[in-house]
Amino acid sequence: MKEVRVPKKQLLFLIITAVLVTLTTRLVQAEDSYEPRSGFYIGLGGALGYEANAIQRVGGGGIGQLGYRFSDQFALHLESGGYFTSRAGVNYTFIPVTPTLLYFIVDGLYAYSGFGYEMMRVTSGASFGAVGMPGTTYYSGFTVDSGIGYEFWMGEQFTLAPQFGLNYAHIADGDLYTPLFRATVQYHF
Repeated sequence: MKEVRVPKKQLLFLIITAVLVTLTTRLVQAEDSYEPRSGFYIGLGGALGYEANAIQRVGGGGIGQLGYRFSDQFALHLESGGYFTSRAGVNYTFIPVTPTLLYFIVDGLYAYSGFGYEMMRVTSGASFGAVGMPGTTYYSGFTVDSGIGYEFWMGEQFTLAPQFGLNYAHIADGDLYTPLFRATVQYHF
């Protein structure tokens, strides 16, 4: 069985970033927060995680969301993005497309879970003399994403939503386990 090592510097960076973002959102949140409302929303944000099985590297990227909030307790959105990392001269790009259900437990605290498609692009470079010959391969698979988050209302239409979760992806007969931190800013119509 393969030993999984998480570099201490990267883990410490993730924890400090998560604490700082959470504290910052508390300061930004208005004293009388806006009550959630039903309707469409769009979101943009970023993510940082550590793939702990096959690649064993920190990676990051951007995400986008298009969703609908049905009630005070349920929302559903389609999330997609691009995550990037590299190891030993090989670049990995992951592009997931994941329908995600959010269940609001209390106030802005919610649990989320999604299941969808994920594409992985692997690029490596080789050179022969002065000529570079990059090789690119594409793989497809599925992804499962679950975790918790908190929705901070900033006025009547904007929210800031930090999340902690675990992403599992099965691609090219391999399993990828990525604990990650995400933060999105959402605009509610």
